[in-house]
Amino acid sequence: MKYIQLNIPATEKEKIEKMIKELTKEWYGKPLIDNVGHYLNKSAILYVDALLNAFLDRVYEVFAKHKGRSDELKGKSIKSKLNDFQNKNLLDKSKISNAKHVEFIAQLRHNITHCNGFVDVKFLEECGIKNNQIQGDPLWDTNIWPDINSFLNNYKENHQLSLAIEKVIIPYLRHAVEFIDEFVNQILTII
Repeated sequence: MKYIQLNIPATEKEKIEKMIKELTKEWYGKPLIDNVGHYLNKSAILYVDALLNAFLDRVYEVFAKHKGRSDELKGKSIKSKLNDFQNKNLLDKSKISNAKHVEFIAQLRHNITHCNGFVDVKFLEECGIKNNQIQGDPLWDTNIWPDINSFLNNYKENHQLSLAIEKVIIPYLRHAVEFIDEFVNQILTII
Protein backbone atom coordinates (compact mmCIF):
# COMPACT_ATOMS: atom_id res chain seq x y z
CA MET A 1 0.00 0.00 0.00
CA LYS A 2 1.36 3.41 -0.92
CA TYR A 3 0.94 6.43 1.26
CA ILE A 4 0.64 9.88 -0.15
CA GLN A 5 3.42 12.16 0.96
CA LEU A 6 2.16 15.70 1.39
CA ASN A 7 4.70 18.42 0.92
CA ILE A 8 3.43 20.76 3.59
CA PRO A 9 5.87 23.20 5.16
CA ALA A 10 6.66 22.52 8.83
CA THR A 11 4.99 25.74 9.95
CA GLU A 12 1.80 24.72 8.13
CA LYS A 13 1.91 21.25 9.77
CA GLU A 14 2.19 22.90 13.18
CA LYS A 15 -0.84 25.08 12.39
CA ILE A 16 -2.87 22.03 11.35
CA GLU A 17 -1.84 20.09 14.47
CA LYS A 18 -2.77 23.06 16.64
CA MET A 19 -6.17 23.35 14.92
CA ILE A 20 -6.88 19.64 15.44
CA LYS A 21 -5.90 19.84 19.13
CA GLU A 22 -8.09 22.90 19.62
CA LEU A 23 -10.98 21.19 17.87
CA THR A 24 -10.73 18.10 20.07
CA LYS A 25 -10.45 20.36 23.09
CA GLU A 26 -13.71 22.02 22.00
CA TRP A 27 -15.44 18.65 21.64
CA TYR A 28 -14.18 17.02 24.82
CA GLY A 29 -13.29 19.98 27.00
CA LYS A 30 -9.70 18.76 27.18
CA PRO A 31 -7.07 18.01 24.52
CA LEU A 32 -6.61 14.40 23.49
CA ILE A 33 -3.41 12.77 24.65
CA ASP A 34 -0.65 11.74 22.26
CA ASN A 35 0.10 8.38 23.92
CA VAL A 36 -0.82 5.59 21.49
CA GLY A 37 -0.36 2.90 24.16
CA HIS A 38 -3.00 4.62 26.26
CA TYR A 39 -5.47 4.35 23.36
CA LEU A 40 -4.69 0.64 23.00
CA ASN A 41 -5.30 0.14 26.73
CA LYS A 42 -8.60 2.03 26.42
CA SER A 43 -9.53 -0.34 23.60
CA ALA A 44 -8.70 -3.34 25.79
CA ILE A 45 -11.08 -2.08 28.50
CA LEU A 46 -13.84 -1.44 25.95
CA TYR A 47 -13.35 -4.92 24.52
CA VAL A 48 -13.39 -6.71 27.88
CA ASP A 49 -16.52 -4.78 28.90
CA ALA A 50 -18.23 -5.79 25.64
CA LEU A 51 -17.27 -9.45 26.15
CA LEU A 52 -18.58 -9.45 29.72
CA ASN A 53 -21.85 -7.81 28.63
CA ALA A 54 -22.31 -10.36 25.83
CA PHE A 55 -21.49 -13.19 28.25
CA LEU A 56 -24.13 -12.02 30.76
CA ASP A 57 -26.74 -11.62 28.01
CA ARG A 58 -26.03 -15.08 26.60
CA VAL A 59 -26.03 -16.80 30.00
CA TYR A 60 -29.37 -15.23 30.83
CA GLU A 61 -30.80 -16.19 27.44
CA VAL A 62 -29.78 -19.83 27.98
CA PHE A 63 -30.99 -19.81 31.59
CA ALA A 64 -34.34 -18.22 30.68
CA LYS A 65 -34.89 -20.76 27.91
CA HIS A 66 -34.03 -23.61 30.29
CA LYS A 67 -36.52 -22.30 32.87
CA GLY A 68 -39.21 -21.50 30.27
CA ARG A 69 -38.98 -17.74 30.87
CA SER A 70 -39.43 -15.17 28.14
CA ASP A 71 -38.15 -12.08 29.93
CA GLU A 72 -34.81 -10.41 29.24
CA LEU A 73 -32.25 -8.57 31.29
CA LYS A 74 -33.33 -4.95 31.65
CA GLY A 75 -29.92 -3.51 32.40
CA LYS A 76 -27.48 -2.27 29.82
CA SER A 77 -24.35 -2.05 31.99
CA ILE A 78 -22.53 -4.86 33.76
CA LYS A 79 -23.59 -3.50 37.14
CA SER A 80 -27.27 -3.29 36.21
CA LYS A 81 -27.19 -6.76 34.60
CA LEU A 82 -25.66 -8.24 37.75
CA ASN A 83 -28.37 -6.50 39.76
CA ASP A 84 -30.99 -8.00 37.41
CA PHE A 85 -29.56 -11.48 38.04
CA GLN A 86 -29.59 -10.83 41.78
CA ASN A 87 -33.15 -9.41 41.77
CA LYS A 88 -34.35 -12.52 39.91
CA ASN A 89 -32.70 -14.69 42.61
CA LEU A 90 -30.27 -16.13 40.08
CA LEU A 91 -27.13 -14.80 41.67
CA ASP A 92 -25.67 -13.74 44.98
CA LYS A 93 -23.09 -11.08 44.12
CA SER A 94 -21.62 -11.30 47.61
CA LYS A 95 -20.46 -14.85 46.79
CA ILE A 96 -18.60 -13.79 43.65
CA SER A 97 -15.35 -12.19 44.74
CA ASN A 98 -14.67 -10.73 41.31
CA ALA A 99 -18.09 -9.07 40.86
CA LYS A 100 -16.79 -5.74 42.11
CA HIS A 101 -13.81 -6.00 39.78
CA VAL A 102 -15.97 -6.38 36.68
CA GLU A 103 -18.03 -3.43 37.95
CA PHE A 104 -14.76 -1.47 38.07
CA ILE A 105 -14.10 -2.49 34.45
CA ALA A 106 -17.58 -1.18 33.63
CA GLN A 107 -16.81 2.12 35.38
CA LEU A 108 -13.58 2.46 33.40
CA ARG A 109 -15.53 1.78 30.18
CA HIS A 110 -18.21 4.29 31.13
CA ASN A 111 -15.59 6.92 31.86
CA ILE A 112 -13.69 6.24 28.62
CA THR A 113 -16.91 6.43 26.62
CA HIS A 114 -18.56 9.43 28.26
CA CYS A 115 -15.67 11.49 29.66
CA ASN A 116 -12.92 10.68 27.15
CA GLY A 117 -11.06 8.89 29.93
CA PHE A 118 -10.83 11.83 32.31
CA VAL A 119 -11.60 11.11 35.96
CA ASP A 120 -14.62 12.99 37.28
CA VAL A 121 -16.49 13.12 40.60
CA LYS A 122 -19.08 10.57 39.43
CA PHE A 123 -16.35 8.04 38.62
CA LEU A 124 -14.81 8.47 42.08
CA GLU A 125 -18.23 8.14 43.75
CA GLU A 126 -19.02 4.97 41.78
CA CYS A 127 -15.65 3.60 42.93
CA GLY A 128 -16.60 4.29 46.55
CA ILE A 129 -15.03 7.69 47.23
CA LYS A 130 -16.96 10.76 48.29
CA ASN A 131 -15.27 13.91 49.59
CA ASN A 132 -11.94 12.06 49.63
CA GLN A 133 -13.36 9.45 52.03
CA ILE A 134 -14.07 5.78 51.35
CA GLN A 135 -17.79 5.02 51.36
CA GLY A 136 -18.35 1.30 52.00
CA ASP A 137 -16.44 -1.39 50.13
CA PRO A 138 -14.20 0.21 47.48
CA LEU A 139 -14.75 -0.99 43.92
CA TRP A 140 -11.04 -1.18 43.11
CA ASP A 141 -8.67 -4.08 43.76
CA THR A 142 -7.14 -3.38 47.18
CA ASN A 143 -4.24 -5.69 46.33
CA ILE A 144 -3.22 -3.16 43.68
CA TRP A 145 -4.24 0.01 45.53
CA PRO A 146 -4.28 -0.90 49.24
CA ASP A 147 -5.66 2.44 50.42
CA ILE A 148 -7.49 5.51 49.21
CA ASN A 149 -4.28 7.54 48.77
CA SER A 150 -2.66 4.99 46.45
CA PHE A 151 -5.88 4.84 44.42
CA LEU A 152 -6.20 8.63 44.23
CA ASN A 153 -2.55 8.90 43.14
CA ASN A 154 -3.58 7.02 39.99
CA TYR A 155 -7.11 8.41 39.63
CA LYS A 156 -7.05 12.16 40.22
CA GLU A 157 -10.03 14.25 39.27
CA ASN A 158 -9.62 15.96 35.86
CA HIS A 159 -6.69 13.69 34.94
CA GLN A 160 -6.62 10.77 32.50
CA LEU A 161 -7.54 7.38 33.90
CA SER A 162 -4.59 5.24 34.82
CA LEU A 163 -4.65 2.29 32.44
CA ALA A 164 -1.15 0.99 33.08
CA ILE A 165 -0.79 -2.45 31.55
CA GLU A 166 0.83 -3.97 34.65
CA LYS A 167 -1.56 -2.37 37.19
CA VAL A 168 -4.85 -2.33 35.34
CA ILE A 169 -5.05 -4.18 32.03
CA ILE A 170 -3.44 -7.52 32.91
CA PRO A 171 -4.85 -7.80 36.47
CA TYR A 172 -8.35 -6.85 35.34
CA LEU A 173 -8.26 -9.27 32.40
CA ARG A 174 -7.50 -11.95 35.00
CA HIS A 175 -10.38 -10.69 37.17
CA ALA A 176 -12.75 -10.91 34.19
CA VAL A 177 -11.80 -14.55 33.52
CA GLU A 178 -12.08 -15.43 37.22
CA PHE A 179 -15.47 -13.70 37.36
CA ILE A 180 -16.76 -15.84 34.48
CA ASP A 181 -15.59 -19.01 36.28
CA GLU A 182 -17.21 -17.97 39.57
CA PHE A 183 -20.39 -16.83 37.83
CA VAL A 184 -20.80 -20.07 35.87
CA ASN A 185 -20.20 -22.16 38.99
CA GLN A 186 -22.87 -20.23 40.87
CA ILE A 187 -25.40 -20.44 38.01
CA LEU A 188 -24.82 -24.21 37.72
CA THR A 189 -25.80 -24.67 41.37
CA ILE A 190 -29.15 -22.98 40.62
CA ILE A 191 -29.91 -25.06 37.51
